Amino acid sequence: MGPSLTLPVVLALVIGLNSESGRDLMANAIKAATGSRVQITGLGGSLPFSPRIERLVIADADGPWLHIDHAALSLAPRALLNAELEIQSLTAGSVALLRRLSTRGGSSSTWPLPLAIQLQHLAIGNLQLSGAVEAAPDLAIQGSAALARDGNLQANLAITPASSTANFDLTLPGRISDLVLLDLRGSLQSGALALTLGESHWSGIDAQGHLRWAPAQSLPIGELAFDIAQLARLEAVVAPWLDLSTPLTLGGRLQVRLMLNEQGLLEIDLEGADLSLPHEIQLARLALLAEVDAPLEQPWVRSTLRVTGLEVPGLAGDLAVQATGPAEALELNADAQLQLAQVEERDQWDQREQLAQLGRLQSLGADKQVRLSGSGQLQAFARQLRLSTASLELQRHGFQLLEPARIDFSEGLSIDAPAVQLLASDESQIKEQTGGQLRASGQLRASGQLGISGRLAPALALDARVIDLPIATVIALLPRTAALPEPLCSLTGLIDLETRLDGPASAPLGRLDLLARQLRWSAGLGRSLPPGELRLALQRSPTATTIEAQALVGDRASLELAGQLGSVPSLVDNLALRARGQIDVALLNPVLGAAGRQLQGQLSLDLDISGRHAQPLFEGSVELRNAAWRDRRLGLVLTEIDGRLQLAGETLRLERLTASAGPGTLQLTGTLGWLSPDQPVDLKLSARKAGPFQLDLLQLQADADLRLRGALARGSELSGGIQFERIDVRIPDRLPVAVTSLEVKEVGVRRQPRSHRQRSHRTNGDTHAGWSPASIGLDLLISAPRALSLTGRGIDAELGGEIRASGSLAEPAIIGDFRLLSGDYALVGQQLRFTRGRIGFNGASMLDPTIDLEARVQAAGATAILAVEGTARAPVIRLTGEPEMPEDEVLSRLLFGLSRSRLSALQVTRLGLAAASLAGIEGPAIGLLERTRSGLGLDRLGIGQNADGSWPGRGYSMLEGGRYLSERVYLGARQGTRTGETQGILRMQLNPRIRLETDVGADRGARAGAAFELEY
Repeated sequence: MGPSLTLPVVLALVIGLNSESGRDLMANAIKAATGSRVQITGLGGSLPFSPRIERLVIADADGPWLHIDHAALSLAPRALLNAELEIQSLTAGSVALLRRLSTRGGSSSTWPLPLAIQLQHLAIGNLQLSGAVEAAPDLAIQGSAALARDGNLQANLAITPASSTANFDLTLPGRISDLVLLDLRGSLQSGALALTLGESHWSGIDAQGHLRWAPAQSLPIGELAFDIAQLARLEAVVAPWLDLSTPLTLGGRLQVRLMLNEQGLLEIDLEGADLSLPHEIQLARLALLAEVDAPLEQPWVRSTLRVTGLEVPGLAGDLAVQATGPAEALELNADAQLQLAQVEERDQWDQREQLAQLGRLQSLGADKQVRLSGSGQLQAFARQLRLSTASLELQRHGFQLLEPARIDFSEGLSIDAPAVQLLASDESQIKEQTGGQLRASGQLRASGQLGISGRLAPALALDARVIDLPIATVIALLPRTAALPEPLCSLTGLIDLETRLDGPASAPLGRLDLLARQLRWSAGLGRSLPPGELRLALQRSPTATTIEAQALVGDRASLELAGQLGSVPSLVDNLALRARGQIDVALLNPVLGAAGRQLQGQLSLDLDISGRHAQPLFEGSVELRNAAWRDRRLGLVLTEIDGRLQLAGETLRLERLTASAGPGTLQLTGTLGWLSPDQPVDLKLSARKAGPFQLDLLQLQADADLRLRGALARGSELSGGIQFERIDVRIPDRLPVAVTSLEVKEVGVRRQPRSHRQRSHRTNGDTHAGWSPASIGLDLLISAPRALSLTGRGIDAELGGEIRASGSLAEPAIIGDFRLLSGDYALVGQQLRFTRGRIGFNGASMLDPTIDLEARVQAAGATAILAVEGTARAPVIRLTGEPEMPEDEVLSRLLFGLSRSRLSALQVTRLGLAAASLAGIEGPAIGLLERTRSGLGLDRLGIGQNADGSWPGRGYSMLEGGRYLSERVYLGARQGTRTGETQGILRMQLNPRIRLETDVGADRGARAGAAFELEY
């Protein structure tokens, strides 16, 4: 059938149905289709949307059970387009229920409705129920209803007696089904309704009571009692009405008693015991006593609610609430004594969220008392709660209303609390006095103010401000999961904050202004820093989030940060920031001083920051001016440091870094790809006459050209050369006293975190986690031809040579050493010439090299050997002989060229002094001789040999003193114990092996000679 024929066919069908023969045809068709169970008489009206029926008879297998007379129906056809059947009006003159509906041969199945049904107006003039309920009165019904496709029915009906003079007696059977036991009796006499409910039961609820409702009374008089012995039996009934993500669990017993007296007073008595409710809520006892006067006119309420044995996760205690006044303005008073319990360390974050919703901001440990009290007015019809007073006290924190507050539920959730006093114990003072350890004082004091005003839901329109909030209070309120760095835990100061937020809570817009002032550290090395200040302004618009921040540390440091963070604060993407500042680097000295270091100078920076927060990019420069660095432990001193660092993307370019090092200079230039995965590096160090170390035991001066290049993450090499002009190594005259290391065991609870917890843990994605300076390769040439001098403890030696270092810093391979050129050892005034020696650096610190020197003397048919070994800081002197002999025999031959048995008394004394000197014991005689030499300005003073180099005979000694005119020319004098034994001495060292000597005596004339030394 084409579209052109549809309309005429529909019109013809409608016209046909509205004819007399068409109506009869439709009535007969319905009768035939239902097997005569639906019979229509007097079908009229306008079909199909406004039919009228004179009589409708509906039957089942046992015959007719329902008669409907004078029925009219009016439909809205347009609603059918929306799959909805809209009945504008359904009326009936009378409806008679002849008997109960038979279920024989029927089916209990249900079918989904094809359409939702809306009934706008229902009117039944006379509903006759006597056929189903004996002596039931005739009723009149007015109302409306809606039936959804899922079977959900909502109805609003007004049911009244059809005749005001009707009388009836009602009796319902005692048992309807296995789940329902109903014993209801009633009567209607002269308009007065009386109902009696015997022992009845429905789905676990026991009920009984009686009511009487007189015509002149607005409410019935009587009593009803309900007893739910097992609340768990209501789980299946209650669960569909609740939106729970977990299965519903109920338990305990609940009893309710309702009483209405002739004065219109409603009394409610509710008691519960051992109740288990959703969200893991447990109640040992629940008691509600309430009186409502004139409940249908102007209700006046007097009620008391008491809860004992309240338990929720992490919280337990008792609660009491009183409500008094008219229903539209109830005066409330609440008081709660609670106790916070320790939350176990387990993965139950949802449980912690529940605790946070209950106001628990931090797990404070077991047996922590909480007190909550407040008063106000609940305006139920206006959906507002006005608080006059409110306070919450924990053991160390709390809050208290200073001015009345208002909470509005009429359009979402709004709050107006202009002044809330935050409370805290005296932790801030205690924290400063106890090095950061917290102790509660037991007394809460004012700790800042909070003000909040605006809407919280469904969207934010909120203003909030905080004044004089101590940072220690903020840290203490943070949840346990917020692990702060150790320095922040000891930070003190005050916070002022003001914010305006608008829009959805998931992505609010607005502004935040924060001022943190009087910032100081109460513990650690930062205590000596001057007070600081931080200003922060955040502005979030739909397109971007901007920041303006300034940090000040007195007048010695200023840092500014401004720009755009991005459009999504949680991701902080698309950075566009500018950082500028000036810093007096001497601020770091309290921290550096603990390690013996000191820094001076001015640091300035001017940087642009772009990219993403996880991978920021820096463009700009950092400059250091008029700086100085001192490391007392290493003896390193650098002054007049000036440098400029240029940052460009992943590359850090050191344009210049110069410093004065003693009489010379140092300069460092090059590049480092510090943000690149491989960290490519190319740095050059140049030194000219540099002497960076100022140590009593070591003086250096050198030229150097070094270069570090490669990739730090994969492999790099340090190459170049160092030419020493001077290396002065001085052996200390006295060795330091050894300090015994004591093993410390901490008893009790650890107060400080272990060191490994303070280290930052690198993630697996850190590409530089495996890099170490020890992996740098070496290709160095270190030379000192005649520049190394070794003095102290009687040693005066000159060495020279060169070494080449290869391998790596972790495992260096060193070839070469510094060998002895000339030198001797002064022992109680006696000079012993070194015949062999070297200084090495393999396996030793560069600032504490190893020593290997040896002096040999052939006397009395044997060779006596004095060896100096060990390191420059801790030398060891050994005495040996060839053939082997006691140390005193070795020392006797070294000093006098004689056996120990041939020494005179004076020589024995000198032998003892020499032994004491070698042992590090300075006797009075040795000290006197040394003080005399120093006082006379001599380089050498001691009891020495004869002019020809032989040792004086028994009972004879000689005193010698002199100075070095240059490093190779010595001029001195000798005086023997005999008369006329005075001599002048001149000695010249031509090279390491050849020496010229001459002496002039008072009675022996002059003598000259040459000496040649060969080590074999």
